Amino acid sequence: MKSQETLGAVDPVSTEKLQPIDSTHAANFSLMSRIVGHWSEWWRAFLTHRAEKRTADSLSTLSPRILQDIGGPESLLRDSNAIRQLEQSYDEARLWS
Repeated sequence: MKSQETLGAVDPVSTEKLQPIDSTHAANFSLMSRIVGHWSEWWRAFLTHRAEKRTADSLSTLSPRILQDIGGPESLLRDSNAIRQLEQSYDEARLWS
């Protein structure tokens, strides 16, 4: 094993007291934590909305009868019907243009 001299001296941990945080630093930290909190709430809401939209999009390929059979809620039936109608009207508009 190598001795302490060849590895280099290890600095002891500083025992100085930490300086108190001034009020402007605390206010900046508080502001940043609120901004991050709002951003994370928005991000969670965005991910939830995106997951719901993907579910509605994927279930729009199923017939209303199948959705009723598997126990889909009324809101899901309405969403899937709306998506199906929008796709149908888009396809019809493309045919006439």
